Amino acid sequence: MKKLSISIFLFCIVISIWGCRLEDAECSVNLNIPIRTASLPDSGQINQPLVIPIRTEIGNGCGRYAGVQTERIQNEVFIYARGQFDGCICTMQITQVDTSFSFLPSATGNLIFNFSDGYGNNIRDSIYIRP
Repeated sequence: MKKLSISIFLFCIVISIWGCRLEDAECSVNLNIPIRTASLPDSGQINQPLVIPIRTEIGNGCGRYAGVQTERIQNEVFIYARGQFDGCICTMQITQVDTSFSFLPSATGNLIFNFSDGYGNNIRDSIYIRP
């Protein structure tokens, strides 16, 4: 009986430690966050960086702005703002972050930028890239 009690006790400790580690993993995540505003310049030049100001929102006190992710498909550029969220118990606050990122156009012509609002919609704008 004593061996069974010790085995059950050790099993409970192992499960508790394992459960804490799983909980920690679930409390840290990198997600898309909404882009609320974006401003493209009137025009750009090939191989010259465009500095594009954006405003994003962090949905709680555990989050922070973590950069942008871009994806180009033909003449369209898709922009996703990323947020890093660390912590399981967070204050309920919305923080606006004004920042900018650099984009290097590699071809001439009209580029369409799609800034993700985080809800499956895009803020669309275009810019002409000259030689």
